[in-house]
Amino acid sequence: MREARNGAKSYASWQAEAVKLAQTVLAGEIGLLAGARDLAAIGARLVHDVSSDPDFSVLVAVASETDDLPIGQVRALWDRSALTEKDREIADYEARVREVVLAACRSIRTRYAAG
Repeated sequence: MREARNGAKSYASWQAEAVKLAQTVLAGEIGLLAGARDLAAIGARLVHDVSSDPDFSVLVAVASETDDLPIGQVRALWDRSALTEKDREIADYEARVREVVLAACRSIRTRYAAG
């Protein structure tokens, strides 16, 4: 994959990154919320309007609905007792959206795998 002269990623690079990340979510190697947040950001590079895209709109919604939940490195900054409560919220939310997020990941993998 060639990168643009100014160092910006090419469309093909964003496609490959989306496929790799979707596969990582599907394999359970990254959490649903973290994966949805990252894929939502990539979607802005791949589609003209993420809100009208059947896959990326789901991921943007998940990212938006959970932006108050501590995911990743920010967890180190949280109080342990507060994290316990937030972890319950994360588990409940992930249980509700698991199938729709995984379906979006499968679709993204299929759509962009061919490049």
